[in-house]
Amino acid sequence: MNDEQQADPGPGGTTPPHAYDAFISYSHAVDGSLAPALQRGLHRLARPWNRPRALRVFYDQSSLAVTEDLWGSIEKALRESAHFILMASRESAASEWVGREVAFWRREREPGTFLIVLTGGAIHWDDSTGDFDWDRTNALPQALRGWFAAEPLWTDLSWAHTEAQLSLQNARFRSAVGSLAAPLHGVPKDELDSEDVRQRRTTIRMLSAGVVVLVLALIATLITGYQAEQQRKEAVSQRQEARRQREEAERQRKAAEEQRGLASLRALLAEAETLRDSDPRKALQLGLAAEALRPTDETRGGLVTTLMRTRYRGTTALGRLDTLGDTALSRDARLLAAPDEEETLQLWDLTRADRDSPVARLGATTVDTGQVEFSRDGKLLAVAESKHGVRMWDVSTPSRPRERAALPGPAEVTGVAFAPDGHSLVTVGEEDKNGRLTVWDIRDPDRPRDRVSRTGLEDATDAVLSPDGRTLVTTSGTVRASEEPVDKDSITHRSGLTVWDFRNPQLPARLGRIDNWDAGPVFSPDSGTFAVGHRGSATLWQNSPGRAPRHLATLNGARSSVNALAFSGDGATLASGHEDGRVVLWDTAKPSEPKQKAQLEGHTDWVEEIAFLPRRDQLVTLDLDGAVMRWRLSATVPSRLAELPPAGYAVKATALSPDGRTVAMGGVDEQVTLWDITDRRKPVRLAILKGHSKAVTTVGFSHDSGMLASGGDDGRILLWDVTDRRHPYRTATLKRPTSVGSLAFAPRGRTLAATGNKFLFSDWGDGWTLVWDAGHDPPKPRGRLDGGNLSTTLSYGPDSTLVMSGTATSLIGASDTHQVKGGGGVLSRDGTMLATSGSVLEGSDESVVLWDARSKTHPRKLAAFQGADSVRQLTFGFHPEGRLLAVGTEETAAVWDIGQPSRAVRALTLPSDTEVVDAFHFTRDGRTMVAGAGDGAEVWDLGVLPAVAADPHGMACEITGSGLTREQWKHYAPGIPYEQTCLEK
Repeated sequence: MNDEQQADPGPGGTTPPHAYDAFISYSHAVDGSLAPALQRGLHRLARPWNRPRALRVFYDQSSLAVTEDLWGSIEKALRESAHFILMASRESAASEWVGREVAFWRREREPGTFLIVLTGGAIHWDDSTGDFDWDRTNALPQALRGWFAAEPLWTDLSWAHTEAQLSLQNARFRSAVGSLAAPLHGVPKDELDSEDVRQRRTTIRMLSAGVVVLVLALIATLITGYQAEQQRKEAVSQRQEARRQREEAERQRKAAEEQRGLASLRALLAEAETLRDSDPRKALQLGLAAEALRPTDETRGGLVTTLMRTRYRGTTALGRLDTLGDTALSRDARLLAAPDEEETLQLWDLTRADRDSPVARLGATTVDTGQVEFSRDGKLLAVAESKHGVRMWDVSTPSRPRERAALPGPAEVTGVAFAPDGHSLVTVGEEDKNGRLTVWDIRDPDRPRDRVSRTGLEDATDAVLSPDGRTLVTTSGTVRASEEPVDKDSITHRSGLTVWDFRNPQLPARLGRIDNWDAGPVFSPDSGTFAVGHRGSATLWQNSPGRAPRHLATLNGARSSVNALAFSGDGATLASGHEDGRVVLWDTAKPSEPKQKAQLEGHTDWVEEIAFLPRRDQLVTLDLDGAVMRWRLSATVPSRLAELPPAGYAVKATALSPDGRTVAMGGVDEQVTLWDITDRRKPVRLAILKGHSKAVTTVGFSHDSGMLASGGDDGRILLWDVTDRRHPYRTATLKRPTSVGSLAFAPRGRTLAATGNKFLFSDWGDGWTLVWDAGHDPPKPRGRLDGGNLSTTLSYGPDSTLVMSGTATSLIGASDTHQVKGGGGVLSRDGTMLATSGSVLEGSDESVVLWDARSKTHPRKLAAFQGADSVRQLTFGFHPEGRLLAVGTEETAAVWDIGQPSRAVRALTLPSDTEVVDAFHFTRDGRTMVAGAGDGAEVWDLGVLPAVAADPHGMACEITGSGLTREQWKHYAPGIPYEQTCLEK
């Protein structure tokens, strides 16, 4: 072994039992310069003359090779280190990697091997508690809480920043390094200082002696007479050295490549986490790049986390779009009308895959200061051409628009508005500084008729009609003054809007005026509220037909001007688009008390148009760069919708009906409670079923959801007709001598299997397993099965395979039985995968084992992972699509992404206030999970999790449209060959 392969001995000459004397754990963000300086100092202080270093110190940038298992490499280095040096700072205290390394050391080693170097933040000890004062300490990770029995010493290097300060020539830095090196060498600091002086003197003496020897060797060479032989040997030696140098250079090159790959991977993961909220598209692209570099559970987990947290759902880049004038989005966000640089109106179909050019141009139609507006059904488009009146186009076939009519108007028509019923069109504009409003009858779009015209409008730039058609708002962006320079006393007309009673379009009546206007107004769907934007805020106004508008609230907090506004279909959300590219979502369920609930960031220019898609949970936004973005509005992460408390005492069994509408809970109160969860957020208790004389231990529904079976400690199995869920009734009673442990209905018909014990007061004694035809009146026995007792659980696979699981799992088919080691066995909904507890398998330290169950007689082990603390029995539940697995233990409950079984990722952890989960049930559509526990049941909305687990890579590519470009790859992964992470569309 060379010096790079073996540990260097300390000053005493003995070889330590570990490959490394110390492991340095630090934050790359703040201690990237200090960590290598500290490593160099420990290498050089008291270094023997014949050794390359005094100590062997692990530092990841110089010691760690790139592997597919990043944490595995770090864990190996930790196990091979004698001491742990924590470079304590606020950043390292918050670092996930530092936290994992500290937690490992605490679990495996003694406090005396743990050294602390303070580089930032604060550390305070509290003698009264015998622990750090965690209210004042911010430089240490929480994993150190309660570990030290007495106050440990730590070295302060928070002052060391410059190159001069980070040298052993600096007395203060040398002293600090000595304080750390002393316990690593196992000698007092003063002896170490003496040893360092002695070693330096020895080195000088040896160098001097070496010079003398070289001189004598040279003289001897000159004197001796074997020049020819010496030259031949020298040539051979040089060739060997050259070959060795080439091999060493190649080894160093490969090591450098591996180190660059590891550094790039960690940088990609860290940058993706940083950008999740501010730039979700880039975060997804970075996650895809990390997945391409090292396909591990960490990279897959990072991609899954980003997909679950972001509301972003994709961008459409429209080629050659220049939105210099007014634009319009149809209500379904399918069509976009926008003028080009020459003010010719273009029509874009946002549903087309090819969006590099518009689908049509509307003839010679030009728009400079006029407005563009779609009818509510998206079939008509009105274009106010400012100096040429209004043109109406039929755009029901976007690629072939057809002009229907031209409406004359005042000298400058600037605003148009379609009536909700599509029968009328309102136009506004100015003629000789005199505002005019005209109402047109367009029931025959080819022959519109002038119904009413009114002049003298104060505000005539734009027009908006409420959804109920009873309120009209006209706006003006003009400010006039009587003299210059303009000041508040000389202003005769401010920008603003006028509200009209439009219940009688023949006689619109002025209700009031609101000063200051930049964007909007937009009405809520019920017409009861409208919003107006001005500079960096928006105001909400109550709208009552025939009454002046009343101010409800002002939405403040924006950093830039409001350019666009839109209400959601239910009116509970208002979206405001801003000049800095942000979109802010406001909770307007109670308009008088609005609250900001989210910000969507991703646009690079001001947001010009916003549209909520009807009957869909999506928002579409357009900016001046021509980027059309789609957003998901609801929470994408799983959320707890409701809790189902027990009617009496603790719950021992739960079941979900196959139709997903009913939850049954049985418990120690000797009764079964039925809950209606049709409305997931507002469950309703339906009925309480009584008939057991002891605790109810198991419940289950038939495949058609019309029958419920309940078993208890009284040895009874009760059958209930629950066709009418509010009025269920008992149909039969099956009696057994002792407790019933588990029961299950087959997937077809009403075959019922149940198991229990033959003897009282025994969980593990000889048991019974019986099968009945519960659809027969009275129930008819179908047979007896071997095995089973009170601790056995029963479930059925899709092909009527009965799964009997205790300390081992038996798959019982129509003609044969096969046993698999591992308890808690559950088949996936399609019968292709089996999950068991791995803690009972010989030689296995993994808690969850997944089996390929397509061949029931010879299941093949697919993967194993540490899904929970090692326990003998786990609770499992498969998602209908088979890509998610719920796992419950005595301490935790979590949902795992097993889309790739060998790279299982924990995707959801139920909160700590949830009691021990002993049952998981999923609805057939896969959107809802019911978790049963001792304190009742919880109803969970899984959000986007099932879709993410199905194909995180494909979803990320679909959302982003592409991976990193070659230039971006060079920036984020320098020195790593480019990889195309998404197939081009």
